[in-house]
Formats: sequence, structure tokens, C-alpha cells
Amino acid sequence: MNELMENLENGVPPIQLCLHMRDFQAGKSIASNIIDEGIMGSRKIIVVVSQHFIDSAWCRFEFELAQSRFMMERNANIIIIILEDVEERKTKNVLGLHKHLKKNTYLKWSRDPLTAERTEKQKQLGAKLMTSQQKIEERIKKWQDLRQAVASLKHSSQNVLDENERIFAELLKALERRHGEVKEMIRAQETLLLTRAEGHLARLEEEITLLRKKHTDLEQLSQSDDHIHFLQSWQSLSAPSGYEDLSKVTLAPHHTFDNAKKAIFDLKVQLEDISKEELNKISSAVKEVKILQTLDPAKREELLEYSCQLSMDSSTAHPNLHLSNRNTVVRMSNEPKSYPEHPDRFEYWQQVLFCGLSEGLTKVGDASAVPYHRGEGMIFKISQCEVMQQV
Repeated sequence: MNELMENLENGVPPIQLCLHMRDFQAGKSIASNIIDEGIMGSRKIIVVVSQHFIDSAWCRFEFELAQSRFMMERNANIIIIILEDVEERKTKNVLGLHKHLKKNTYLKWSRDPLTAERTEKQKQLGAKLMTSQQKIEERIKKWQDLRQAVASLKHSSQNVLDENERIFAELLKALERRHGEVKEMIRAQETLLLTRAEGHLARLEEEITLLRKKHTDLEQLSQSDDHIHFLQSWQSLSAPSGYEDLSKVTLAPHHTFDNAKKAIFDLKVQLEDISKEELNKISSAVKEVKILQTLDPAKREELLEYSCQLSMDSSTAHPNLHLSNRNTVVRMSNEPKSYPEHPDRFEYWQQVLFCGLSEGLTKVGDASAVPYHRGEGMIFKISQCEVMQQV
């Protein structure tokens, strides 16, 4: 329509139309968009005829209204513009249109086929350009968001790495400090006990020496034939020695640091267990960080994100199921295995429950899911907390 208006206004003689008619859509609201403005602007009633106009009951009504106004206006003409070829028989369906086409002046606006095709393709190209521009803007927005997310990820990662260095440096210092305290504690106790023991050893050695001398004197006295000398010497040799009675001092049952050694080893085990547990938490927290997400994971690498380590619960295994490799491998045998009694053990169905499932199910968002795998001769079921029943 814009192209038609441009041709009419630049023609000889030009036909002046109101500017807002450039937005006129053929076959719609002729009375308001063309008839009223045509009468006010040029005293001419312009009717644009197209296939849509012929087929539209509303347009036919508008044309009848235009004819009524034509009869009422002086110096008014109906100018009919044919945008496209229409069948003559169809023009007869519109009251008065066929008559006007035969008697009154009208403009049949035909375009070169190439121009018409170019115009149509130009419209399609415009739509494609708009779609393309929207896609470009969407991609730019995604690129900006992703770039910002990447920068945020790098900044966050560096902060965590710095904190990691600081925390572990403090942990190492704390361990070194505790190591020194334990070492000093052992050395101090060793020094104290050795001082006491060595003093006691010295007194024992001195007493042993005196006792041996007295024992020798007594042996010599027993062999003396001089009664006077015997009686005089006996008085001095039979008198108390005056030394501390060491018979009450005995050896303690725990005179080694074996218990301390065990306590240190237990501390090592506890620290390893705690560090392993906390490291698993850290690992889970690290894996939760994502910058891109796939709504429907299809690749193996994407599916592996939801994997988790499973092991079988030996307290539920049927006696014919033999577990090995830290309860990660099961083998069925005709020779029952002697398992400890347990209320959750399968006694009829050859089944065993898996444990360690919560992490994997939490990742897929359904902690109550109970997937299972059916093997040859056995049914493996996965459960979090309760014994499953045979299906």
C-alpha cells in the first residue's frame, strides 16, 4: 500500500491523500480510513479493491456505504483502485461494484512481475532481518551474561583458593604446635621418671655394695674361733644399717609409653576420618558450582555428574550371595555363607540392598526414588533406609 501511495502522489496529475492513509490496510475500515479523509481532502471517494475486499462481507458493506455517501455529496467521485486481478463474476457479488467498474473511471495498478516478486521477497527479507537481529541481541545478552559469570567464577575461585591457603596454613601451624606440645609432654615425663629412677638406682647400687661388704664380714665372723672378737663384732654387724627401706618401692605395671603411642595413632585415624568426611563435603560443594547447565543430559560426561559410589549392605545379603571387594562385588553360590544374624537379612529371596545412595539421588532431585537392576538369577534393588520387598 505504501508503494501504491508513492506512485499516486508522484503521478500526473498527483492525487493528494492524508498521510495517515499510508498505514491503510486494504479491505479494512474503508469508511474511516479512506472515505471520510477522501471527501475532506480531495472530494474523491477512493475504494481499494483486492481479493480480500471481494471476499469480505464487511468490505462489501463499506462499499455500499461509500455509494450512499457518493449520492449525497456534490462534485464527488468514486475512484476505484484495483490492486490485483479479481474475477468479474466475483465483482457482481458486491452491490454496485460491477456497474462502477463498467461506467466510472478507475485505476488498475499493475506492477512488473519482477518488481512484485522483489517486493514480496523484500517483506520476507525484512522479517528475516528482524528475526536475525533479535537472535543477535539474544546471543549478545547471553554472551554478556556468560562473560560476567566467567568473571564472577574466576573471582570467586581465587577467593576460595586464597582462603584455602590461609586455612590450611593455619591448620599446619596448629598441627606443628600440637606436635611440639606432645613432644615436649613426652620429654618432660621421660625426664621426670628417669630422674626418679636413676636416683633410686644409685641408692640401690650403694645399698647392694654395703650389703655385700656386710655379708663378707658376717662370713668371716662365722669362721672366727675367738669368742671375744665374735661377740664384739656381732654387736656392730647386727645393728640397723640406717638406710631407707626400699622393699616398698616396686616396679609400676605401665612403665612404657605404649598407651601414649596408641593415643597418638588414634588421633591420626580420627583426623583422617574427619578430614575425609569434610573433604567429601567440600568436594560436593565444589561440584555444585556450575556455569552452564543442560536441561536434558544425554552425553556420558553429563550423566557422570549424577554418579555416586555404591556398596552392598552385608547385613541384608542372602546367604547364597557372597560379597567381596569391600562389598562392591557380589557372586551367587550354592554354598551358603555364614553371615551374622540380622533382622534385615533376606532369607528367602536371593537379594541384597545397596547403601550410600543418598548423594546420587539428591543430585537428581528425588531422594525417594528406588531404581533397580535385574541380573541373571538375582534382583538387585537400591534403597536408602528400609528393606525392600520382592516385586
